Formats: sequence, C-alpha cells, structure tokens
Amino acid sequence: MSPRPSSSAAPVSRPDTHPSENHIAIRREPSPSLALGPNPGTHQVGSSGRNDTTTVEPPPAFGEKQSPEVMPKAFFFYGFVMPLFWLLGALVLTVKLRAIPPEVCGKTVEEQADMLQLLRQAEEKWAYRCLGALVAFLLVAAVVSISVVVAKGLS
Repeated sequence: MSPRPSSSAAPVSRPDTHPSENHIAIRREPSPSLALGPNPGTHQVGSSGRNDTTTVEPPPAFGEKQSPEVMPKAFFFYGFVMPLFWLLGALVLTVKLRAIPPEVCGKTVEEQADMLQLLRQAEEKWAYRCLGALVAFLLVAAVVSISVVVAKGLS
C-alpha cells in the first residue's frame, strides 16, 4: 500500500520515467514563514531539508574598540576557586594608573591618556564585580556560620 500525499502536496510526473509507468514524485512546497526564518537576523541552515534557524551576529567593525584584558578579570574567575582572589581584584580600585614617560614607551601623552582611560574603565568594571562577589560570598558564609552556631546551640 502506498502512502497518500498530503493535501498541500501536488503530484508531479518524473521526466526520467516512461509515461506508461506509474511513478509519481511528490513535491512539497516549503512554508514561507519557515524558509525566511522567524526574525530578520536569521537564516536557514543546512541542506538536509530541516528548517533550522540560527541567529547571525555581524562581525565587529574595525573601528570598534574591544575591552582590554585586565588583571581583575582573571582575579574574578580565579575567585571561584579561591575567594581571596576576589579581595585582590577589589583592591585594584585603590590603585591609580600612572602614565609611562613618552620616551620609554614611544607613545604621546594623549595616546597614553586614551589607553589609560580604557584600561581604567575595564579594571573598574571587573574590580566592582570582584567586590560584589566577595560581599556575596561573605554574606553566604556569615549566614551559614550563624545557622550552624544556632543549630548546635539548640541541640
């Protein structure tokens, strides 16, 4: 018994078969909403006939400034292994960046000022994250220790 085509499928004769043979190919029309993707920033992926969509992010422009790598960022991630690193990352807020003499680094004072401003913004962002993580860790540690003391006092 042959499968019945759905109502939206139209039977199409195959050109490579003889008209006397009863071979019929089924051509299905893709749904327009799936072929275009649900959002303007999506496109159809793969040639397997599946209607998978994925969001495509445009590459960064050459003029965009990326956030520089700074020590407090590493301290933040290492703090999950040893919370003392969060304290070190938060202490960066107390340190002031100083410019290097132009004859040593080969950059003008204006270029150094721009670079120091970018570095300081990135350092402050990650240092405040370290401070927040440290405060949260200390609050959780205080609640746990108070709970343990109270539980032992009741027994």
